[in-house]
Amino acid sequence: MSLRCTKFKLFLLLLLASCPSVGATCTGSSPNWTSTIDQSSVNTCISNASSGDTITVSAGSASWASQTQVPNTKGLSILCAGATVNTCTLSGHGFDVEQNASRGTRISGFTFTKSFAPGDSTNQVNAAIPSYSASLPGDAPARFDHNFFMDPTTNGVYLNVGGNGVVLFDHNSVEGCTACEPIHNLGVGSSGWTDDVFPGSAYQFYLEDNTFCSGTLSAGVCIPGGGGISAIQSYYGARTVFRHNTMDMAYVDQHGTCGNVYARWWEVYNNSYFILPDGASLPDYAQLRGGSGVIFNNTLTGTNLSTSADIILTEGTSFNGCGSIVPESVGGGREPSGARVLSPAYVWGNAAAIPVDFDGGVTLNRDYYLSTNKPSSLLRCESAADAAAGCPVSYNYVPFTYPYPLTANGLPNPASVTAVNPPTNLQVASVK
Repeated sequence: MSLRCTKFKLFLLLLLASCPSVGATCTGSSPNWTSTIDQSSVNTCISNASSGDTITVSAGSASWASQTQVPNTKGLSILCAGATVNTCTLSGHGFDVEQNASRGTRISGFTFTKSFAPGDSTNQVNAAIPSYSASLPGDAPARFDHNFFMDPTTNGVYLNVGGNGVVLFDHNSVEGCTACEPIHNLGVGSSGWTDDVFPGSAYQFYLEDNTFCSGTLSAGVCIPGGGGISAIQSYYGARTVFRHNTMDMAYVDQHGTCGNVYARWWEVYNNSYFILPDGASLPDYAQLRGGSGVIFNNTLTGTNLSTSADIILTEGTSFNGCGSIVPESVGGGREPSGARVLSPAYVWGNAAAIPVDFDGGVTLNRDYYLSTNKPSSLLRCESAADAAAGCPVSYNYVPFTYPYPLTANGLPNPASVTAVNPPTNLQVASVK
């Protein structure tokens, strides 16, 4: 063994047991790069790549000592070779993606094996987007697809999404323990309640065609091992679309907590709930604690032994102990002056075995409406234009295109469709 190799081993100490292999490299040139899975090589490829390039990571396993950053100066596609079988396994840490203003970033085909406490997530998306406009509706969409997030054993978080940028999370498999919170949508804070929301538009955090399992996944089949996971939790003025997902003992949570900024907008539809095993107890189907939106056409397979499980719309007087209803509670809309304005939520067409309940100051036929079929006309107060027209105003909710439109290289492509009322003044901030 050479003296140079010996010194290198001493320098790395516990990180490496022997000299680095010859295969630990980044090769290629723009627009296509190939990297081994060790963190140093992936970082080298990210540094060498130009915005719009693709980095293919060779199959293997690695433990990363810190998050690998994709800076906002470039948008990259980082793909595992053989992504359909998730042959790239990462433990320790994953990616920290800061979205680029004009080029999308994609993370695809990885297996993430470690559970993470909030603030120390596998992936963290920081939407550092300077602006949206009707003429540039596709700014910096990010996509996380065909990944496997496995075996969280504590109440940890796999994915933190911040900034209310355009993010697509699709065709992922997510395992979770009882009461685990694998995904947090952290919004932007109070400004998320004074900017514009456009129901049914492309400009939200989209989660579609994923499988959420309270237990473990084997060949795509959920082996039950828990009492239900919170598949998605939203906070701080966030807007979330949760659709066409498979929910194996899993539920949706949109947060409203006294003293904090509540979730702003949610669309929850066409999800398939399963009780595993048949006759188990799932605590809820959706906990809607703040903001407004629509929840419809969700199905249920199996018998839930929990007699209190429901879609619950709730506010602080009894649920969170706020003492009085607050502006951001369920049925609240855009707050340019901080005063409560009505923007009702709507619930329709869900499985008969999924009951709906309300609590803590939320009032039926004021804060939310319940019907068998979609109402022909809905009310909202979600934009400056709505306010100018005399909130609340009538509108016809139409879901955004499904599946989410993609470009030829697999990135979200909201520019390819004409969205309803495309935004011109969304405020975007970075959440770290």
